Order: sequence, then C-alpha cells, then structure tokens
Amino acid sequence: MNIIQQMRRLPHAVLKKGWKITHELSESKNLDEFADVLFHRIQSLIPGESGVLGVFDPVRRIPMTQYFRFFNIPAAADSSLVKDYEAYYWTINPAIKTLNDTRYRNIAFTLTNIQTNPPYLECEFYRDFFLPQGIGHSIGLNFFVQDKCIGGISMNMEAGSRDYNEREVAILSLISPGLMGAFINAAFDSGILGRTSMAPEDPFSVQVTGLSYREMQITQLVVNGKQDMEIAQSLDISRNTVRAHLSHIFEKTGVRNRSGLISYFLLSGNQGQVSPPKISG
Repeated sequence: MNIIQQMRRLPHAVLKKGWKITHELSESKNLDEFADVLFHRIQSLIPGESGVLGVFDPVRRIPMTQYFRFFNIPAAADSSLVKDYEAYYWTINPAIKTLNDTRYRNIAFTLTNIQTNPPYLECEFYRDFFLPQGIGHSIGLNFFVQDKCIGGISMNMEAGSRDYNEREVAILSLISPGLMGAFINAAFDSGILGRTSMAPEDPFSVQVTGLSYREMQITQLVVNGKQDMEIAQSLDISRNTVRAHLSHIFEKTGVRNRSGLISYFLLSGNQGQVSPPKISG
C-alpha cells in the first residue's frame, strides 16, 4: 500500500486532530513558539521521546544550526555537539538523501526506509552520533520551497525501541502542508528566513488547477483553519466576498464544504502542491 492510500485510510478523528494542531501552529508568533507547540501537541498523533526542528539555507544548501530547536535532547545544550553536527555529521545523515529525491516532497520518511549503504542501523551516523544521545529510530519531514529545502522536523524513538510505522508516516505526510505553512510564517516572523536569501514576494499559495490567485490565497487560509471573518480581515476584503470566492472554489474543486476542501488539499498528493515565496539565487 502506497503512502497516498495509507493517508486515505486514516480515520476522520485523526484528520480533525491534525487540523487542530496545524491551526494552533499557524498562530505561532516565532520559531520558539512554533517548536514548543509542535513537540508537545504532535505527541497525540506521533510518539517520540525527542525531536529536532531544523532550518536549512536553501541557497548555500547547509544547515543553519544556530536556529535549530531541540526537544528533550539534553546533550544539545553542549555547543560542541551542534558544532560536530554542522562540521561533519549532517553530511552523512541518511536524511540528506531525501533533499534531492522528489518522492519526499511533502512526504514523511523514516531513516530505516532510506536506501543507504550500509543500512541505517549499521551506518556511522547512527553508531557515532545518534546512539550516544540515546536515539534509535527517527521519522522526518522536510519543508521545500520551489524544490529547495528550507527546513524540517524529526521525531525520535529512544535506542532499543520500535521503529515508526506506515500509519505514522501517513499521518505526518497528511498534515505536512499545514506544518509547512506554519513553519514558514513563524520563521519569517522570527526574521530567520530573510537571512537565507528568501524574499517574501508572494503569499503562501496552493497550486490547484483552475483556481485564481485570490482563490488560492483563500484556500490556504481555510486549510490553516481560518474562519470567514479572519480571512476577510487578513486579505482586507468583505466577508461576503470571501463567501463568494469560497462558492467558486467549491465548484471548481468539486467539494461541498470547507471540510471537503481541506480533505481535497491534504489528500491530493502531487495534485495539491504548496508553492510559497520565491527564492532568489
């Protein structure tokens, strides 16, 4: 069963919980708040003893470890660990292979499922970097803007515990658009992404065939959990105009209501790609 099929089999309760989490994340005022909400709320969907929120420079294609946020990794307080990662270990992290593989655009992955030689549990990264921190298995998700990685998240199981399963990969993949939108907003609000040669020239949008630019803006706000009045205030238009746009959006996408629109977007696979601000360089 492929990942899209797994996503379609997830119960509505999981989908609803995912919406709530991404809505809370969309209210984050900075990256610290985003990380705090993420790692505490996502536990209700995906287990993990520890986690990392990473920021990646899409132009120089290197991690910006000074902006990393760590959850329950005591050794991260030691700057030497972070420096070791930046100087060497990130280059042998199996997750790096996902940066140039289109199969992982907005799709979660586990380190054990990435084809490496030697396999993950025998590789240097696992043996010399993860194990000393008590980390075993890991699930990750990268955030891309126009095929360039700007960051990502990972949740980790302790050494000796079970690996992440296909259902958990499907859940993280399902909420990836909302997570990515909230991450971008928080990173811009923190002034971080502006330092990576990214310029917020255009609003975050959803590429759905047949929708106008304004309709794409409204669709993204709906996916982020915004109500009609909030959308109207955000775009400086009337509530009636929002409702008129939504009626056109529902007609074009073949859905009947907001829930249907969110499901259409989250479950559309490659048909619903997120296209945030342009990157210079």
